[in-house]
Amino acid sequence: AKPIDLDDLYARLGRWLPLQPKQASPEPEQDKETESAAVVATPPSAAELSLQRLRELASAEMDLEMDLDRGLRNLGHDSSAYLRLLRQFVQSHGQDGERIRAQLSAGETEQARQLAHALKGVAGNLGLIGLQQAALTLEQALKQQTGELEPLLLTLGQRLGRVYTLVQELPSEILSATAPAPSAAQLQALQAMVQTDDTRAYDAYLQLEAELLQRHGRLAEELGQAIEAYDFPSARRLLGQLLDN
Repeated sequence: AKPIDLDDLYARLGRWLPLQPKQASPEPEQDKETESAAVVATPPSAAELSLQRLRELASAEMDLEMDLDRGLRNLGHDSSAYLRLLRQFVQSHGQDGERIRAQLSAGETEQARQLAHALKGVAGNLGLIGLQQAALTLEQALKQQTGELEPLLLTLGQRLGRVYTLVQELPSEILSATAPAPSAAQLQALQAMVQTDDTRAYDAYLQLEAELLQRHGRLAEELGQAIEAYDFPSARRLLGQLLDN
């Protein structure tokens, strides 16, 4: 068989089947209304504005060492919940420096250490890094019963005072807003995890922390500490008391 000459074949096909001119694709219709309409940005919420103000104030307080992004991550980036929890923190822990001094004066060293430990945990959850470190240093000194305590107590009191001042700069209507109550399904899920010693219980607790603290105060705080420490027997007891309330 004679070999096929591809060039000759293409030339013949071109004569027999002339190429159709390529049609220009129609330009998409432009939505005149969309073109003429101005893009309206959604205004920031009151909580977002307060959070922005908080960032500005925190950046001016270099010794405060505040990591807002860390605190927001712990609360699922819920700015309203974060601000409510910050207010609750000041109400519950604002006087912890004086409480620890009183406990030490009464010879209650272990109680003082436990209070410093609790303060450390809540401060860390809120991203109050400087205060967390001050509470940790004091806790370690009380545990080891070594070193001079007065400088550590002074540092702790100063950083607590800075947090208190910071919170007072925020709009009261944001801080006093009532947190939505946790749903029955959320509480049941947390209870199931606590009953089965599920290590995911602490993540579930953190999602409800702002609401629980606003409604149950110290009881909710002790519950969080027990779950974080994997002390599930205590967590079951505390959660039972909380649900009964």
